[in-house]
Amino acid sequence: MFGLKKVHQYTYGRPLTVQSDHKRLEVIIKRPLHRAPKRLQRLLLRVLVYDVNLAYRCGKQMELADTLSRTCLPNMEPSPLQTEVDAINMAQGLPVASARLEDIRKH
Repeated sequence: MFGLKKVHQYTYGRPLTVQSDHKRLEVIIKRPLHRAPKRLQRLLLRVLVYDVNLAYRCGKQMELADTLSRTCLPNMEPSPLQTEVDAINMAQGLPVASARLEDIRKH
């Protein structure tokens, strides 16, 4: 719902297919409105504004998964150099006092 509202100007009044790796969500959307719990009824009523077709797709088959759940695209292994660079950059961004960071480095 958040995504639909965020791009409302592009999605409203147009048929669209939403691909999700959440199998249960497909069942929830197809459930009759009167048989859904009150919490889901509110969600389904807000979704009815849009012409949405929800399609299940296995997570491994999603080319562009959201960045919070996947760190890199499928079939792409980070190189050892990239892993080392990421580790160095991670330490620079920590909200830790320099004395504590030095203690962590020693250990």
